Amino acid sequence: MGMIQQLVEFFTGDQKVYWAFAIIGTTVFVIQTVVSLFMGFGGESDVDGDGTVAFGEHADTGLAEFHIFSTRSIVAFIAFFGWGGILWGKEGMSALFAAFASGLMMMFVSALIVYFLMRLQQSGNIQPAEMVGLTGVVYLTVPAGKENTGLVTVTIRERNRQIRAIAAEEMPTGTAVRVKELIGEQRYLVERV
Repeated sequence: MGMIQQLVEFFTGDQKVYWAFAIIGTTVFVIQTVVSLFMGFGGESDVDGDGTVAFGEHADTGLAEFHIFSTRSIVAFIAFFGWGGILWGKEGMSALFAAFASGLMMMFVSALIVYFLMRLQQSGNIQPAEMVGLTGVVYLTVPAGKENTGLVTVTIRERNRQIRAIAAEEMPTGTAVRVKELIGEQRYLVERV
């Protein structure tokens, strides 16, 4: 009974907020890692700010694909903020700054690791121009015009790739299309088949 009481006092002391951040952040981080191992690494920095998923983009796009505020990096911040606070918790206000610095550092490191892993994953021998002429299916509606993009799934070398697409007319999900032209580094003009 004495040990249980000591554990309760330990978790409800002045560091309980740090412990909450550390336990929740670490748990979610471990779950993300396990899911990544068994389900594939994609989907992390593949989510753009506008909510679209960009699996088929070419890897050599510079730091434009570096997402500091991805789910994985935010969870890393929460976990290491908690552990930093636990480690330096007896130092008063400086502990808060140390915890915050630990969280920011791991947020940046996590985003950097994901960035380099995504570059490795996407840096195969497929050149963007090879997509021209392929047929595919609209995954996310392609709006009419050149301003907004949709997503099209194409098969190249026995693998499905999703590419950003624009079209002269709106094409809803499920429409069969042909990739007509490469526009810029990451967008393609598609037409109805």
